[in-house]
Amino acid sequence: MIVRMQTDSANHQKMTSHRFFLGYVYDLFTHTPIYTHWKNLLAYFRRFRTVTFILRTLTLLLSIVETGALVILSTAVFLVILPILAALMLGILITARIESKRTNQNLLRTTQSKRSYVLFLPLQSAPFFSATVKEFAATGDIVFLVSPYWISPKGVSKGRFYCTARKEAEGIYLVRRYYFFSLRKHVLSQTNAAYVY
Repeated sequence: MIVRMQTDSANHQKMTSHRFFLGYVYDLFTHTPIYTHWKNLLAYFRRFRTVTFILRTLTLLLSIVETGALVILSTAVFLVILPILAALMLGILITARIESKRTNQNLLRTTQSKRSYVLFLPLQSAPFFSATVKEFAATGDIVFLVSPYWISPKGVSKGRFYCTARKEAEGIYLVRRYYFFSLRKHVLSQTNAAYVY
């Protein structure tokens, strides 16, 4: 449990070190196990520089998959499901980009002459975390909770879907990860903000 909390804290600190969302996404991608395995595999092939080994491996794999089920499944995933998901995410990001200017203006008015706290909402919220958030908000400060979810409407409460930020309670706002970078640049940089990892 403690190791997971330390890992989450380190990931949140790494997220705040990026200036832009795309840089953060690229960093996430380059630290995934699949990418690491791919880089190791490429390094292995570069070390030996043998095309015949690759051709023999591909021939062996193709002979194992004689039925073609894997080919049909992978084709369905790449040609149907992934473009739909990509279009959905692109639509959400475009909507968030359009909506972010208005949200920034509203939050800038809300945070005037108030202290802001930025916390990163864990996947499984503990009572201590909720109590901390409520205590910050009870003093009249503004609390921004950065959601761990890219699309899910879950937060402190199960509310409506949102693209940028959603008011959870008085003084408590739930913020999408991709909107966080705009919030930091346009709102938090102009207020007295503290980051709690």
